[in-house]
Amino acid sequence: MYKIRSFIRKKISGGQVSSIVKNISWLALDRILRLGIGLLLGVLIARYLGPEKFGKWSYALALTSLLSAFATLGLDNIIIKDLLQCPEKRNEILGTTFLMRFAGGVVTILTSTLIVLFTDTQDTELLICVAIISIGFIFQSFDVIDSFFQSKVQSRYVVIAKNGAFVFCAVLKSVALWRKADFLVFITIGTFEIFLSALGLVYFYYSQTLTSIKEWYSNRTYLKKKLKECWPLLLSGLVIMIYMRIDQIMLKQILGEKSVGIYSAAVRISEVSYFLYTILSASVYPALIKARNNNNKEEYLLKVQRLFDYTVVIALATGLFFTISSNWVINILFGPGFEDAAAVLKINIWCGVFVALGVASSQYLILEGLAKLSFYRSFAGALVNLLLNFVLIPIYGISGAALSTLIAQFTAAYIFDLFNKKTRQLFFMKTRSVFLISLLSKV
Repeated sequence: MYKIRSFIRKKISGGQVSSIVKNISWLALDRILRLGIGLLLGVLIARYLGPEKFGKWSYALALTSLLSAFATLGLDNIIIKDLLQCPEKRNEILGTTFLMRFAGGVVTILTSTLIVLFTDTQDTELLICVAIISIGFIFQSFDVIDSFFQSKVQSRYVVIAKNGAFVFCAVLKSVALWRKADFLVFITIGTFEIFLSALGLVYFYYSQTLTSIKEWYSNRTYLKKKLKECWPLLLSGLVIMIYMRIDQIMLKQILGEKSVGIYSAAVRISEVSYFLYTILSASVYPALIKARNNNNKEEYLLKVQRLFDYTVVIALATGLFFTISSNWVINILFGPGFEDAAAVLKINIWCGVFVALGVASSQYLILEGLAKLSFYRSFAGALVNLLLNFVLIPIYGISGAALSTLIAQFTAAYIFDLFNKKTRQLFFMKTRSVFLISLLSKV
């Protein structure tokens, strides 16, 4: 961690601020484009498919996402670190991690299809749906090239490759809507997009390095070392995905696919706002590093407090807006059949406050060498979400799932810090932001 911080500090002090800012700008453009077009197309497809078919699709996505930790293995940041420290071993690092992710993708395909075979034996359409989506994890093995470009602070090539595929497939989905295509056509286009992204990444890798991926090779010693290093991250990723997706999995098993479709419609709107917290935190991160490395604790904590203040204000404003307008928003966007999503949105939108706190505080935990606590709080959130879903879904239906998620977010991103002396100061800083004490004191 110290070496990574040193690398970033050298970049900043070495006059390369503009390249970092440009990199962030490309990543922001990527998120904005995907959220804008993705939300519009998602809404149109949901209206076309209806709650039940949209619920089947959402459940398949949730199930495969739950197992995605096995496909990624938590290797992304590890690869970046290794490429920074040993650039001369690029072919060995990329080749070995590609092999590991490919194997993880195969495990994900087999596991997800077996789960459907045992839990939904009569639903052939769902089995095909899950199989098509999970095949995408094989193509995502080429995301090791994404990590390579991140280590070079050249994310524009990744953004061009992935957004090129995204826009092309958005056109295909629009044509499929116009032609009133079958449900599985949309699923297939989604996986085809990942395939095109992989091709784009391979092209840019060759054009920028003048070397082929055929030069990659695996190293057994390095592979064993990475397996030992990545398993805690794999476990952490699995816990986080349980934390994020268990509500949709349990809704399907308790209430059926239609409830998942209605619930997912509300969640999609809520999640659109989350990228604002991510972008804001990423933009402030270099300033936090600089303040931390200058040993100016007062300035450092002031910047952390301001980050909490700004992200929470955005989250509170967003929550207030959608609480007032949720019925109108759901009716305009999704139309008949999704009316019950308004009640879910009124609850789920307030998760944004705690998502904002969680994203912002993760920066602090990394800089203070407390990243392991991120796993513990995610585990606490996953456990609370799981237990409350068992209790609240049978009583309150889809609103019970939303309430469970809100309480889980509150537990993990806010109240958890009170019970650890290393993060208790964070709890009081978050409290000042949530109740607007910090901002009102300035006024």
